[in-house]
Amino acid sequence: CGILCFLPSGEDCDEAIRMAQDLVDREPRLLSHVTLLPLHGSLPYHLQALAFKSPKRSERRIIFCTNIAETSVSQSWIIVIQRCQY
Repeated sequence: CGILCFLPSGEDCDEAIRMAQDLVDREPRLLSHVTLLPLHGSLPYHLQALAFKSPKRSERRIIFCTNIAETSVSQSWIIVIQRCQY
């Protein structure tokens, strides 16, 4: 299953991933089950494509993306959408 987290900019996505990775790193049982991915226009195509691959059965994927991706991201495995604004 997956979570989409919409943020205002690519920099915000990258910062959110750093913060989330710090939390995952502190919880060893999460390391093998949580994948954190960015999705924004300044990424090369091959990195953007990772966000659209179906996750493994035991994987929890969290995609941090910009609002511009909001209309183009639709995957059946995404169960939560979070819009973050500040």
